[in-house]
Amino acid sequence: MTVELENLLALLTQIVFLVVAGSTLVNWLVFRNRARFDIALIFLPLALAILAQNLQRLFPGWETLLALVFFLALLSHPHLLLRVAQYFRPVPVVVRRASLVSLLLIVVSLPLAETAPLAVFTPAIGYFMVVEAYAGILFVRGAMNLGGVVHRRLRLASLGAGLLVLVFMLALGMVLYSAGNEPSPTARTIVNSSIQVIATLSGLCYYFGFSPPRWLRHSWQLRELHRFLQQASKRREYSRRAVFEELANGAMRTVGAAAVVAAAWNAEKEHLNIELPGDPPLQLEDIETELQVNGWDWREKEARIERLPGRIGAGLNRWAERVGARTLVLIPVKGSIQPWGMLIIALRHAPLFAQDDLDLLSLLAEQSANLLDHAALLSELREANLSLEKEVAERKQAEEKFRGLLESAPDAIVVVNARGVVQLINSQTEKMFGYDRAEIVGQPVEVLAPRRFRKSHARHREDYMVEHPTRPMGIGLDLFGLRKNGSEFPVEISLSPMKTEEGLLISAAIRDVTQRKLIEADVQKLNEDLHQRAAQLEAANRELESFSYSVSHDLRAPLRGIDGFSMALLEDYGDRLPPEARDYLNRVRGAAQRMAELIDDLLNLSRLTRAKLQPRFINLSQMVGEIANALRERQPQRQVEFAIMPDLMAEADPNLIRIALENLLNNAWKFTSKRERAVIEFGQKSRAKERTFFVRDNGAGFDMIYADKLFGVFQRLHSDNDFPGTGVGLATVQRIIKIHGGRVWAEAAEDKGATFYFTLNGEQDG
Repeated sequence: MTVELENLLALLTQIVFLVVAGSTLVNWLVFRNRARFDIALIFLPLALAILAQNLQRLFPGWETLLALVFFLALLSHPHLLLRVAQYFRPVPVVVRRASLVSLLLIVVSLPLAETAPLAVFTPAIGYFMVVEAYAGILFVRGAMNLGGVVHRRLRLASLGAGLLVLVFMLALGMVLYSAGNEPSPTARTIVNSSIQVIATLSGLCYYFGFSPPRWLRHSWQLRELHRFLQQASKRREYSRRAVFEELANGAMRTVGAAAVVAAAWNAEKEHLNIELPGDPPLQLEDIETELQVNGWDWREKEARIERLPGRIGAGLNRWAERVGARTLVLIPVKGSIQPWGMLIIALRHAPLFAQDDLDLLSLLAEQSANLLDHAALLSELREANLSLEKEVAERKQAEEKFRGLLESAPDAIVVVNARGVVQLINSQTEKMFGYDRAEIVGQPVEVLAPRRFRKSHARHREDYMVEHPTRPMGIGLDLFGLRKNGSEFPVEISLSPMKTEEGLLISAAIRDVTQRKLIEADVQKLNEDLHQRAAQLEAANRELESFSYSVSHDLRAPLRGIDGFSMALLEDYGDRLPPEARDYLNRVRGAAQRMAELIDDLLNLSRLTRAKLQPRFINLSQMVGEIANALRERQPQRQVEFAIMPDLMAEADPNLIRIALENLLNNAWKFTSKRERAVIEFGQKSRAKERTFFVRDNGAGFDMIYADKLFGVFQRLHSDNDFPGTGVGLATVQRIIKIHGGRVWAEAAEDKGATFYFTLNGEQDG
């Protein structure tokens, strides 16, 4: 039973190591890279040793040769394991050479095994233990410096090496003990069984370390992913830089990178920008071109490992040389929304488990891209929410503003839908119609119209809905509203359509025009009275015109007779009359002539009242010059200086304004008659709000106390002996200026001259 157990354990151990050797060999044949070849090379000698051991039983004649093969294959395992350790930990040259020299010395000493087996096998087992233990320690240190799936695989590999060292320690102990003593069968069985069990465990550790099944690698990857996501969840933000920093930290921890560079994709410029430059920093303007030297497009291809010096740009090669990297791992970060960028990971060694590194880094990059996609979508969602909140706030504000305007409107506002149902009213509607808001809203709008108009209103409303223009309602018709108490009142209604999400709404602005109707009736009555009075005034004007004709005809004839007969007396009997009588007759003639002038002036003044204004643009300066020339021709002996401002234009009736200017200039001419050197000016006042013209003289002037009497009919401030006149001229001027919509006034001082100002049509001073 004991022998059968030993054989079973030995068979199990052999099967485990053969499986490990077979799986590593298959991996190398599938992927064909150096790391997998070196791993397969570790276990092929062990498989060869197992085969040699079993072949000894089948071929007894070859026992010595097969034993030699077994021994050499077994001893080569630790040296080959040392080669694999160089992938993640540098092995000093002296150690590698010492291992190789020791192995060669043991091989050379093998012929002495028959004569001195203890002297040969003891150093051989010691060599195996020392080199295997040293390699196991390197695996442990590598596991401590690396993370991810590689960390777990190296830990298992180091455990396998340690267990194998323990196997050889037990074997060495048994050899040394057997050299002096004969162990009991039980002790031998226990030791042999222990060796087989430990060797089996070592094989299993090697299997899970160097050729783990897919499900186990996937489980390790999920644990690393969970750890990565836990670290990422501690960040307060998921900006591109923050996610790239977390991904770079994960890459450093997973593969023990010498440096990590993160490049972010700028979608607008379609360019890669360096986000994390690494240490030492990578400084390249066009990193994408550097990566496309070997035809690899990071946006379309998967992650890859580039051994250096590789087929990449010179800039990347120089940076890798500064880092001391032997390998670059290129990991694209591509999301479902857009490509986000990529990682460039510099390794000082070739990765031992390259596919595991690529799978894990690609998984981390994929989750990072998902985080960035999520952050981008979340940002868009926040912006959409902010926009929606702003829109809701604006709509609420607009609604409040609309309701405020609705309530502050002076008219009653009624809003109805396409079916004529009241949707909204304001407080003025409640006051105007006497209804509460709840009584009106939801009711047909026809409840606000008198019953006799409701059917026709419904038809007109349906017709209006077809085109719904903005217009007054019931043009040319008298509209009426109906209050809650049944009373009617006249209204005006303006209709305005409003397109809303709920459909077409019609806003009706209703105004109570009761007071306006009353005022219109009063105005109409006043207009009728005015027309009647205008007719009476026209009749009076006709009578006045007839009277004026009578005056001009009936009064002038006697005056001409008085003047004529007086002149005849003077001519025929003047020499017979005493001087006093002739003086009386001259006075009679003068009075008759003044009376005729007065009648003419009054008639002219009355005609001005009925004159029709015909304004046009005229040159006042030119007109004043013509009047001045006429005055000089009338009295050429006088020395009068005229100062006329040139080209003063105005809009006025030429005939009427000439009469006004003649009167003003005649006055100035008359009242300067006693000056040796008279000066008369015509111009425009400067710095005035309205255009103001003036006529100024240096004549007799007057006292401003009497200025209010100046423009009255028959009002004179000087005696007729000093300055003759009728007292109608300035009244005529005032009448003409008022007809033009202007005003006239005077400023003067006694014996210092006078200035007469006038405006026309309220013209502004330009």
